[in-house]
Amino acid sequence: MDDVFKALADPTRRSLLDELFVRDGQSLSELVERLPMTRFGVMKHLRVLEEAGVVVTRRRGREKQRTMEKVFEIYIKTTPEKLWDAITNPDMRSRYAFGVGVISNWKVGSKYEGRSVKAPMAIFGGENLVVDPPRKLVQSFNALWSESAKSQGTSRITWEIVQIEDSCKLTLTHDQLRADAPAELYGGHPMVL
Repeated sequence: MDDVFKALADPTRRSLLDELFVRDGQSLSELVERLPMTRFGVMKHLRVLEEAGVVVTRRRGREKQRTMEKVFEIYIKTTPEKLWDAITNPDMRSRYAFGVGVISNWKVGSKYEGRSVKAPMAIFGGENLVVDPPRKLVQSFNALWSESAKSQGTSRITWEIVQIEDSCKLTLTHDQLRADAPAELYGGHPMVL
């Protein structure tokens, strides 16, 4: 916890976090453009934030694509099997996901839908691309709750579970989002986790 407070004590690092809060998934070059410092300076500050566990860095070489990626990590004291059940069991999932349960047969290539008793239609849906219980689930994702959400097209969600002693690290990666994707597509993930 001391590392977090030390990392956040610096106003430059807080400024970096503010920039990432406005639009997460920015490249190093994009951050350098927005801040009055050298590339090396930004890298040093990002390294401190990463070591404190405040940000997650994804290295992709010289990638030029203009998509956004959101990465959320949490540690939960449970087993991989119970965590997998919380993700895939509609009743369990609805307890953590604003009343929305996910219905599927959980086979590769099968469809899934997020449904709530309060809504007459599916709220989101897609295809199960990788199903590897209780370690990994990769799904295409289509938001269906509004016309503006539908217009964002298909993105991808990856759930990864890694057991660490008596706990699990759950990493949820929402990627292949349009670069200008609104927060309504990914903003609920931290609350669900």
